[in-house]
Amino acid sequence: MKKSLALAAVLGVATLLATPVVGNAAEITSGGTTTATVGLEQDPSAQLALTKAPTIEFGSEKIGAGELHLKATSVDDDITVENPGLADGWQVTVAGTQFTSSSSKTLTGAELKFAEGTVAAVGENSSEAPASSAVTVAGDDSTIFSASQNAGLGTWGNKHELSDVTLDIPAGNVAGTYTSTLTWTLTSAPTVPAA
Repeated sequence: MKKSLALAAVLGVATLLATPVVGNAAEITSGGTTTATVGLEQDPSAQLALTKAPTIEFGSEKIGAGELHLKATSVDDDITVENPGLADGWQVTVAGTQFTSSSSKTLTGAELKFAEGTVAAVGENSSEAPASSAVTVAGDDSTIFSASQNAGLGTWGNKHELSDVTLDIPAGNVAGTYTSTLTWTLTSAPTVPAA
């Protein structure tokens, strides 16, 4: 009789230990989810802006019987575009007049060329970068800096080193100081496909 009571007592303890504590079960979890939300509103007056473009100097060179191939001696600014979150894409074009002197002489056959520049964001930026293109400046617009849809957001610069900007002058020109007027134009380009 004593043996069976002892066994019953042991079984009772085992049953008690195996029974979950139901009162606290709802407070114990393995994880969960929440959300964080932010709204970004487009300013209806927001516009693209071309804030900088370079002035180029080639210094003075002695002319001779042959052609001249000059590198810039000064490129004072990067081509800089500010885009306040407009996703259509954009392009910067450049056009130039013929090089002429104050006495209306023309630098015949001269070619001003930009190699591809180095593109970098101004400040921290997670947007896809715009692209720089090599151009020979002419009377018609040539695209030198552009962004596809959803790219080029924020502020971006297109930097040209002195060796990136060249002027080729064929033989047959006379001495003088010649100037070309460069026209830089920024336009929205909604038809440019996403990269």
